[in-house]
Amino acid sequence: MTTKLSPAMPTPFRSNTTLEYSLVNRGDIELAVFSVDGRRVRTLARGVTEAGIHRASWDGRDEDHRAVGAGVYFVRLVTPQGDFNRRVVRLQ
Repeated sequence: MTTKLSPAMPTPFRSNTTLEYSLVNRGDIELAVFSVDGRRVRTLARGVTEAGIHRASWDGRDEDHRAVGAGVYFVRLVTPQGDFNRRVVRLQ
C-alpha cells in the first residue's frame, strides 16, 4: 500500500461524491476542497489518522453548509508523506 488520494467517485457529481485515500503510516493529515482561485471551500478531514484506507464524502456544500456553484474544484490531501491533489467537477 502507498499513501495516495484516489479519484473522486463519481465525478462529475450533483449531490455527493466520495473520496478515498490511503495512508502508509499513522500521521497528521488534512483533506480539504478548494475553488479554482485557491479559496478553501470545505475541510473534510483533519487530525491524526491511523494507517489504512479511509473515505470521506463531500456534499457540494461549503463550511457554512451552503451549496457551492457548479464548476471545477480541487481536493488536497496533506500528509507527512507529501501532498496529493485531485480535480472534482460539480454539476448543478
